[in-house]
Amino acid sequence: MKADINSFEIETVISQKDWRLYRLFFACGNRDGLLACKSLFQAAEGENDVELLSAQASAMPEVLRTIPGFYNVQIEGTCSGACQYCPYPEVYNEDRRNRRMTVSDFRKLVKEMTLLSEQAVVSLSAWGEPLRHPDFTEFVRAVLEQEGLSVLIETDGLKITEEFASSLAAVSAGFPVRNNGHKNIIWIISLDAVSPETYGKIRGIDSVHVSEIFTAAVQSVTILQNYFPGAVYPQMVRINGNEEELEKFYRFWSDTSSPSGGNLIIQKYDDFCGMLSHDKPADLAPLERYPCWHIRRDMTIFADGSVPVCREYLCDGIIGNVFDEGIPAVWKKNAVSMAEQICKDYPDKCRKCDEYYTFNF
Repeated sequence: MKADINSFEIETVISQKDWRLYRLFFACGNRDGLLACKSLFQAAEGENDVELLSAQASAMPEVLRTIPGFYNVQIEGTCSGACQYCPYPEVYNEDRRNRRMTVSDFRKLVKEMTLLSEQAVVSLSAWGEPLRHPDFTEFVRAVLEQEGLSVLIETDGLKITEEFASSLAAVSAGFPVRNNGHKNIIWIISLDAVSPETYGKIRGIDSVHVSEIFTAAVQSVTILQNYFPGAVYPQMVRINGNEEELEKFYRFWSDTSSPSGGNLIIQKYDDFCGMLSHDKPADLAPLERYPCWHIRRDMTIFADGSVPVCREYLCDGIIGNVFDEGIPAVWKKNAVSMAEQICKDYPDKCRKCDEYYTFNF
């Protein structure tokens, strides 16, 4: 016994494998956890050693990949820029860029999302600028009608006005608080810079109008924060072209007195499996690869209903169409990709990809 109550000895025991990377969470409070628990229970055959159970769970596709937690939907095919870090303008032909999803088709998908996932985040920004869709508010309303679903909107912010924000906030206020732990509506504003010059260079905007456009993009954060407090995130995609402004961006937006209230996102650069140039300032990949979070949790849906293996595949690797087959059937089709991830048997694109450790919701 030591006289100093602040002096004591601790023996630290560290697991031989870091299970935290898998985020294994066995509780039946939602459908995701219930399905994982049932699958592991049936396979465990009475085993109660936590290390053995963790090892078993990490090798089971039906435990790691239960239901989608994030639906990334393209509702609008057009956008305003030619960002350095975006393959969209080059990859998608004119026919695909001119496509729009209808609200009636989207409502059918939302009902299927609820039946399958119960709780999830639905992005309206897979590709294209979602605020260009003339029925944008109805897409938001369709999601909010389901209490377990939240809306994510990633936008350049250029169509944000006081009138628009006020109107959408009124729509959101007409629905109950989400039961999934997220805000009703979440905003990401793509800024990528702290100066108009860098902003214009990265987003492909000519120097004549760039200052005016950049000011409007920054102002959109202030407008949205007034109506959606705590749910607005200015974002910088970190590339070599804006690395010198990274610290300024972080210091300004992380301050609680900033227009975002201290919220921000620093996003890693994605070269889309080597399609774009190697433009990332730092390699953040783990030393040891583990199963892809996007295969585990995400479903990307194009405006025509087609679904690729994941967002990184762009137009390639289409596994089905949700308008023809339904979301559950298409989700089930991609189970083979999860098995490949666990066995470290990667297709060519997956082998080149370093997005596997990034996480949405």
